[in-house]
Amino acid sequence: MFTKAIADDGYCTDAYYNRALAYSYLKAYQQSIADYTRAIELKSRFKMAYNNRGTDKNELQDYTGAIEDYSKAIQIDSNYARAYYNRGISQMNLNRYEKAIADFTKAIELEPDYKEAYQNREIALRKSW
Repeated sequence: MFTKAIADDGYCTDAYYNRALAYSYLKAYQQSIADYTRAIELKSRFKMAYNNRGTDKNELQDYTGAIEDYSKAIQIDSNYARAYYNRGISQMNLNRYEKAIADFTKAIELEPDYKEAYQNREIALRKSW
């Protein structure tokens, strides 16, 4: 369905984004990253596409690339708690615990009920000792 929409209109941002979501679900990360990239080319301030592309890069252990994407999503929307949380996960994967703690703390400030951010901040705190 999304591929048909793209074939009919190569400028349909939503079709690229939704197909990327489907590829992500199937763990076809190279394809999803390509579609998120195209969606971003069509809509440069697409924070969710940056965030999700970062998540898929994280799955491929491209933590630095993931951090760049999360940072771009945060640049677009400084109140995007999910991007802070996800960036914290990638920071932890690189053993950058202080940066991870800062990101988890910011996610908690923005969403005080963000249970996973509390849990991962605690893990980062313990690993930083």
